[in-house]
Amino acid sequence: MFFILLKHTLHDYNLDEVYPLLEPIAEIVALGLASWAAYKSRPTRLELDWSFLFHRALGIATEQQDPRWTDPQYKLTSTIAWDDFEQPVFESFLQRKCKHLICFDIQGLISKSIADLPQMRIHSSKDPEPEWIANHVEKKSDRLLIITSGKSTQRQLEMLHKYPGMRDRMFAFVALDPIIDPEWLAAHFNQKEMDAEANHAIPYVLLYTSEPTRTNQIIHEPPVASSGWRSIQVIDLGIIPANINDAKVARSLWVVLSKML
Repeated sequence: MFFILLKHTLHDYNLDEVYPLLEPIAEIVALGLASWAAYKSRPTRLELDWSFLFHRALGIATEQQDPRWTDPQYKLTSTIAWDDFEQPVFESFLQRKCKHLICFDIQGLISKSIADLPQMRIHSSKDPEPEWIANHVEKKSDRLLIITSGKSTQRQLEMLHKYPGMRDRMFAFVALDPIIDPEWLAAHFNQKEMDAEANHAIPYVLLYTSEPTRTNQIIHEPPVASSGWRSIQVIDLGIIPANINDAKVARSLWVVLSKML
């Protein structure tokens, strides 16, 4: 009905006079749609208590009254119970869930537990070069998972900073006991310089074997611009107890990572 009335209304006027009046309206509508698209495409933040989830997977006792024990968000998966955490059914789930991931396990943390799964693409290198990583990318849908530790953390961060195309393909960055250059982080590890095209912030996941007390061990999440644009999310999983073996740590880390997919 509106368009019929508009047609009759326009019929009564000289179109050369009407079009200039409609042009600003069209521009306003186009601007509004563009603003809405930009808002919807902002990188989103993953909101879970990741440290709780990780330590739940490690089997460390927490208060049973904690409401997160029954919260559906903290279930192992929608179909697999926590009792099956160490069973082949969870490994099969990981194979399906992570088929588009390429894991570069510099520390060897993941390889110790899951590398024998046939569909998991896991590559190890002490200090990978960008070309070496790029040679393992097979499809446009492939996403990169970098797991590093110690001083190598700084080198991998600098590599990501230097190659924006690599950041566009990043799924997550994991650092065990990171050792970083605080001055470099203050200058370059920010939401703008570490920007990515993906519509979610890249998770930078931290794990420690002891309490981090030095400034070169801690990575803080940089402030978000007034626009709300976020390309970095720092997730501190906390300290790994000394009595937990590497295989259990690796499997628990996969629980966290699978929830991020």
